[in-house]
Amino acid sequence: MKETCFQWPHLHFRLSYIPDEGMQQTLVLPSAWLKDAMSEQDCDVFHPAGQDVTVSLFLHKEADGVRVKGSISFEVRHLCGWCVEEVFQEYEVDFDRIYLPAHGYVTDGATLRQVEEDLDLNLFEEEDLYLHPMLAEEVLLCLPQHAAVATDDQQRCVLCGKTREEVLPSLNPGNQDPGPHETWAALKQMKR
Repeated sequence: MKETCFQWPHLHFRLSYIPDEGMQQTLVLPSAWLKDAMSEQDCDVFHPAGQDVTVSLFLHKEADGVRVKGSISFEVRHLCGWCVEEVFQEYEVDFDRIYLPAHGYVTDGATLRQVEEDLDLNLFEEEDLYLHPMLAEEVLLCLPQHAAVATDDQQRCVLCGKTREEVLPSLNPGNQDPGPHETWAALKQMKR
């Protein structure tokens, strides 16, 4: 288990504190939590926008484990792929996970985290349920791999609202066809 799990104690739950009827929690995490979650996976395209992260949880004991259901809302900033201007984008992600006891799964010196990744399971040891890894994973899975430009039916960037033609004059002040870019020409030279 990574050290960051212990930096966020409000994401740690003792099973004995969860009543039989379940437990509803709303947590407000500082943007530093989002920064930690993103830096663990070298996410360098998206950055926290500085707003708090809201996590709504319902924890319920089930026959052999604990069901964790809820949502996480956060805002990130990144650069638009067309106009290279900073864009702020909000996300809300729903999740529904079952945590199982680690005994029987973790053997032969393997760590809890290794077994979770290998078997694609969420596990807990003894009485401790750490939600940081799962929440960080949910954040990273919802983000696109690249800050690409998504266009609407009018070919406008849905993030900055500009068309490709509106962006090109700033990239090509003479409004001429730029032809092959110098970088591509240099790459062709290196290939020879």
